[in-house]
Amino acid sequence: MLKLIWEPLKAIDLVRAEGATFTMASTPFLTDLAKNVAGSGKAVPTLKTFLCAGAPIPGPLVEQAHKVLSTKIVSAWGMTENGAVTLIALDDDDERAFSTDGYPLPGVELKVVDADGWFDTGDLARIDAQGYVRITGRSKDVIIRGGENIPVVEVEALLYRHPAIAMAAVVAYPDERLGERACAVVVPKPGQSIDLPSIVEFMKAQKVALQYIPERLIVRDAMPSTPSGKIQKFKLREMLQSGAA
Repeated sequence: MLKLIWEPLKAIDLVRAEGATFTMASTPFLTDLAKNVAGSGKAVPTLKTFLCAGAPIPGPLVEQAHKVLSTKIVSAWGMTENGAVTLIALDDDDERAFSTDGYPLPGVELKVVDADGWFDTGDLARIDAQGYVRITGRSKDVIIRGGENIPVVEVEALLYRHPAIAMAAVVAYPDERLGERACAVVVPKPGQSIDLPSIVEFMKAQKVALQYIPERLIVRDAMPSTPSGKIQKFKLREMLQSGAA
């Protein structure tokens, strides 16, 4: 069996040696590339475009990647069943990369609906006034706390802004009174520590509604993920439901 292992420093050397101008991968790979370019001092000036898909792109990551890599970050969304569906333009503002998942590609007809007759992707989404799509989460990722939906993607984006957090996911855990509550699962940055009170304090400073702030914290060395870098939230949910956490 062929086994591929992602090694950021080798990737940097390949980009430099081959003069690569474009690459495409999910968010964790962009995080690794930016971190290791900054840490190694090896610039990648030829890498003009990084097409990032498969997971939400935190705003701080786009800012860091732009500063460290001098690379245009392009957000996109698609599925195995139908390929690429949306994409931002190269001349779009950087804010589009972390606040939207792009505009429908030519030949694509897209509509956010809750009705029969359409292919159900399992994604929750909204479309802004300019027609740009924002994937706000997966239907399985919805957390309903006491009858109120918690905006999981937005909470995760704020967690990524915490100076001690490298990776973050927000998942539900069962609660007898409210049905569900939110748990933050995080991987700290090297040499950093994190606890729930500091997260609560940080979220309050960001003016987050109290009912949206995670009420439980799990700190891990790594996230369960697919080979493409997607966090496997179902494994985190199973861990919480089984009490293994």
